[in-house]
Amino acid sequence: MEVLIDTAASGDTTLLAGAAGFRYRVRQLFLVPALAVVVTFKSGSNKLTGSMSILTGSLVLDYSEEPWMTTNTGEALIINLGAAVQVGGRLILDKVPA
Repeated sequence: MEVLIDTAASGDTTLLAGAAGFRYRVRQLFLVPALAVVVTFKSGSNKLTGSMSILTGSLVLDYSEEPWMTTNTGEALIINLGAAVQVGGRLILDKVPA
Protein backbone atom coordinates (compact mmCIF):
# COMPACT_ATOMS: atom_id res chain seq x y z
CA MET A 1 0.00 0.00 0.00
CA GLU A 2 1.28 3.49 -0.86
CA VAL A 3 0.45 6.65 1.07
CA LEU A 4 1.08 10.18 -0.14
CA ILE A 5 2.48 12.62 2.42
CA ASP A 6 1.53 16.24 1.73
CA THR A 7 1.06 18.46 4.77
CA ALA A 8 2.07 21.84 6.11
CA ALA A 9 0.15 21.70 9.40
CA SER A 10 2.00 22.07 12.68
CA GLY A 11 1.12 19.23 15.08
CA ASP A 12 -0.57 15.92 14.25
CA THR A 13 -1.76 14.92 10.76
CA THR A 14 -3.36 11.51 10.29
CA LEU A 15 -1.80 9.68 7.35
CA LEU A 16 -4.00 6.56 7.74
CA ALA A 17 -6.98 6.12 10.03
CA GLY A 18 -6.87 3.19 12.40
CA ALA A 19 -8.60 -0.03 11.30
CA ALA A 20 -10.09 -2.38 13.90
CA GLY A 21 -8.05 -5.58 14.17
CA PHE A 22 -5.21 -4.33 11.93
CA ARG A 23 -1.75 -2.79 12.27
CA TYR A 24 0.34 -0.83 9.76
CA ARG A 25 3.96 -1.79 9.13
CA VAL A 26 6.03 0.92 7.43
CA ARG A 27 8.52 -0.60 4.95
CA GLN A 28 9.83 2.44 3.07
CA LEU A 29 9.62 6.22 3.45
CA PHE A 30 10.86 9.46 2.01
CA LEU A 31 10.15 12.99 3.24
CA VAL A 32 11.21 16.29 1.72
CA PRO A 33 10.55 19.40 3.83
CA ALA A 34 10.62 22.89 2.34
CA LEU A 35 12.53 24.17 5.41
CA ALA A 36 14.09 22.71 8.55
CA VAL A 37 11.49 20.91 10.68
CA VAL A 38 11.21 18.38 13.50
CA VAL A 39 9.21 15.26 12.56
CA THR A 40 7.78 12.53 14.80
CA PHE A 41 5.75 9.49 13.72
CA LYS A 42 3.05 8.20 16.04
CA SER A 43 0.64 5.29 16.49
CA GLY A 44 -2.40 7.12 17.82
CA SER A 45 -0.96 9.11 20.73
CA ASN A 46 2.07 6.78 21.16
CA LYS A 47 5.40 7.77 19.63
CA LEU A 48 6.89 5.39 17.06
CA THR A 49 10.00 7.56 16.64
CA GLY A 50 11.75 10.20 18.63
CA SER A 51 11.80 13.77 17.40
CA MET A 52 13.84 13.79 14.19
CA SER A 53 15.32 17.11 13.05
CA ILE A 54 15.50 17.39 9.27
CA LEU A 55 17.73 20.42 8.80
CA THR A 56 18.43 20.20 5.07
CA GLY A 57 17.65 17.75 2.30
CA SER A 58 15.40 14.80 2.99
CA LEU A 59 14.75 11.75 5.13
CA VAL A 60 14.94 8.42 3.30
CA LEU A 61 14.28 4.98 4.78
CA ASP A 62 15.04 2.37 2.12
CA TYR A 63 12.77 -0.64 1.64
CA SER A 64 13.20 -3.16 4.44
CA GLU A 65 11.73 -6.62 5.03
CA GLU A 66 11.91 -5.75 8.73
CA PRO A 67 9.46 -2.84 9.27
CA TRP A 68 10.90 0.53 10.22
CA MET A 69 7.89 1.08 12.48
CA THR A 70 4.61 -0.68 13.33
CA THR A 71 1.43 0.88 14.70
CA ASN A 72 -0.48 -0.61 17.58
CA THR A 73 -3.60 -2.60 16.65
CA GLY A 74 -6.44 -0.33 15.53
CA GLU A 75 -4.44 2.90 15.84
CA ALA A 76 -3.93 5.59 13.21
CA LEU A 77 -0.54 6.32 11.63
CA ILE A 78 0.23 9.96 12.36
CA ILE A 79 2.96 12.40 11.36
CA ASN A 80 3.67 15.28 13.74
CA LEU A 81 5.46 18.41 12.54
CA GLY A 82 7.11 20.74 15.02
CA ALA A 83 6.30 23.77 12.83
CA ALA A 84 4.03 24.73 9.95
CA VAL A 85 6.41 23.69 7.15
CA GLN A 86 5.43 22.08 3.84
CA VAL A 87 6.48 18.41 3.86
CA GLY A 88 5.95 16.07 0.94
CA GLY A 89 6.81 12.44 0.43
CA ARG A 90 5.52 8.92 0.27
CA LEU A 91 5.56 5.76 2.31
CA ILE A 92 5.09 2.10 1.53
CA LEU A 93 3.42 -0.04 4.16
CA ASP A 94 1.55 -3.26 4.84
CA LYS A 95 -1.85 -3.48 6.56
CA VAL A 96 -1.73 -6.71 8.55
CA PRO A 97 -4.15 -8.48 10.90
CA ALA A 98 -3.15 -8.26 14.54
